Amino acid sequence: MNRKILISITLLFFLSFIGLVVYFLIPRSYLTFQTAPNQVVVLIDSKDRVVVSNGSSVTIGPGKHSLTIFRNDFNPHTEIVDIKNGETKDISVALLPLTSAAKKLMDNVDSQKVIEKTTGIDMSRQIELTKKLNPITNILPISNRNYHISYCPSENYPDSPNKIALCIDIPSEDFKIYVNEDLKSRGFNPDDFEIIWNIYLSEEDITP
Repeated sequence: MNRKILISITLLFFLSFIGLVVYFLIPRSYLTFQTAPNQVVVLIDSKDRVVVSNGSSVTIGPGKHSLTIFRNDFNPHTEIVDIKNGETKDISVALLPLTSAAKKLMDNVDSQKVIEKTTGIDMSRQIELTKKLNPITNILPISNRNYHISYCPSENYPDSPNKIALCIDIPSEDFKIYVNEDLKSRGFNPDDFEIIWNIYLSEEDITP
């Protein structure tokens, strides 16, 4: 019995030793992700799909790899990394939000830090400057049962972070006059703004 136990322990030790040798002989490198939003999907070399959270790491073989980082409602990001054996490489990516729901996912401290790191823009200062240059932002959003007024990035000046547009949801064209009167009553001339109208009811919806 003692001999069997001794053989089992020796075999277990031998297999563990072989496993450790194999583990340390296999080339491996590491990618550490800093992402905005906080959770994204990474497609490695168009085949390996991994869900990563902000600050998490992924083991990868050394060499060149293509990374596609994406999430629903965001513009995907693709880049090529070349990494050496045993190296750890930081991947910092701030995805571009395409919807209001996506923008809300970026509204947190961790995401703002990633945005500042990847763009070099201090977001708190940028927001302050945008409000200073566009006083109407201090009274937005404006909501009632007939329309909703908020501000959004300018379509006429997409490369300027300080240019804004008014994004206005109305049920039909008829409500434009009420929105304009509301803005005038608050001391703002509608003609001074880039306005993006969203008419959310179709003719079929409002036809009796």
